[in-house]
Amino acid sequence: MSGRARAFDVAVRFVNDHAHDLVKRTLEAYAANPGTDLRLPRAAKKAATVEEGTLRDVPFLAFMPKGKARTTIVYAPGGGGTLEPLSFQLTFAARLSAAAQARVVVGRYPKGPQANAIDAINWVERLYIDAYVKQGKEDTFLMGDGIGANLCLAISAQTDAKPTGLICVSPDTGLAEGDQRASLEACAHDDQLVASTFPLTMREAFFGPLSFASALVNPRSITFDHHFPPTLMLYGGKEMYRAQDKALIETMHASDVHVESHRYDDLPHCGALMTAFPEHRDAIARMATFVESRLDAEGDATGRR
Repeated sequence: MSGRARAFDVAVRFVNDHAHDLVKRTLEAYAANPGTDLRLPRAAKKAATVEEGTLRDVPFLAFMPKGKARTTIVYAPGGGGTLEPLSFQLTFAARLSAAAQARVVVGRYPKGPQANAIDAINWVERLYIDAYVKQGKEDTFLMGDGIGANLCLAISAQTDAKPTGLICVSPDTGLAEGDQRASLEACAHDDQLVASTFPLTMREAFFGPLSFASALVNPRSITFDHHFPPTLMLYGGKEMYRAQDKALIETMHASDVHVESHRYDDLPHCGALMTAFPEHRDAIARMATFVESRLDAEGDATGRR
């Protein structure tokens, strides 16, 4: 465990244990009534050039590397379907842009409670398809974390315009257990960020007409086959959904999906993206290597160089 990860775990665990889950309750309250002010961190501005755009009157950001971009990564940030992209997510996206020499488009998709998951999926898919067409119908990646990863998994399963690769960080794979919550509560003490009641908050704010079992929001309900795009899966060993994330990876392997995965044993939910932890550099390196390998494989398959 890195020193920062250890200090984070000790501090948050102390606060939660001695103040009735204060950190988790604060995050739950913020998810139920999130702020809408998006500020671009200085670190993100230093790592890449940023461009702004809109799709159906919803804004998005595009981080551009210094030099020519080799590919486009459409990124759907997590946040329970209610939060705007957070500072660490934007900084990570900018640094990934530089490392992978990629245009990283951060989708500020429609959020709850004003919109629901179906609205979000349709918007992210439209953003991806636009990028896919502009990119020449090739060399376009999808990326998501948390519920954003769930949306990207659903899009990858249903679209005919398959991405060159899919990057998922800490997908919310345990949503179906939200009704019973027994399996989640067994792991909730380890996860210092996500409470076992969080799926219910998401349902009320974001799921709309969808059930936890819907393949549109629950990756465990997707029927995978060999047409599913190659996938990189990163998750934390201290997150509440770790057992379900592992089971999802095993299901994808059994369905002949090309999956590369890594578990950061000491990190919480989406910890691999948190720029406060040095592990985020390893996550960026793994993503950049994955992008490069998939571009090389695509080039070999099509004869492009």
